[in-house]
Amino acid sequence: TQRQTFVSESSTIDYQRAVAVYKTHPLIFRGINIRANELVSRGFKNKIKGVITPRAQEGLKIIDEFCDRSGLRWTTSRQFSINTDIGGNGWAELYTNQQNLYDLALLSPDSIDFKRDGSQKIVLITDPFHPRFGEPEGYVWKVNPGYPSGKELVWESIVHLVYNKVGGEWLGTSLIQPIYRTIERVMNIEEGYAEGAYRSGFPRTIIKYGTDPDHPPD
Repeated sequence: TQRQTFVSESSTIDYQRAVAVYKTHPLIFRGINIRANELVSRGFKNKIKGVITPRAQEGLKIIDEFCDRSGLRWTTSRQFSINTDIGGNGWAELYTNQQNLYDLALLSPDSIDFKRDGSQKIVLITDPFHPRFGEPEGYVWKVNPGYPSGKELVWESIVHLVYNKVGGEWLGTSLIQPIYRTIERVMNIEEGYAEGAYRSGFPRTIIKYGTDPDHPPD
């Protein structure tokens, strides 16, 4: 039988709107940055689980070199966390650099998505003998985020970081989502107050001119 999974078909908040809130609201900006700084400031250490063999030690050395090369010790992990907090999902792609070594590149969360069918539902693997049975079939890189179609990507090359995942959903929830409407209202009110203060403090001068007897010049 196919695995029963509650699938979230789309993000609950538009990513660009969430980015706008992050860039303009000081508390959101500071909160997400503090969380990201706290995540990487403690650092981490890769260890061998189980029996320590020469092969395992060589593998550990390769992993440590990859973490140092890709910036996962600090800058990349920090930005990865910020991207994921804003959109609920963070995406990165493994690739080989000019030295033919593996490296990691962060992707804009609104430029990548799961492969979807004509009704924009995530395509799942339905073959019960497939090792990833019940999971999404693949990823798509969208040249234009406004269009659903794009170039298919190699499944193994994509790193998907998810925050605030509920149940069996494939997509996470933005940290901004629960308070987005409230922030939007507050920012609209603040903008209205600012506009009112500007008009009250700097009133507009209206000058009338003409020769109509009923509308003499002021």
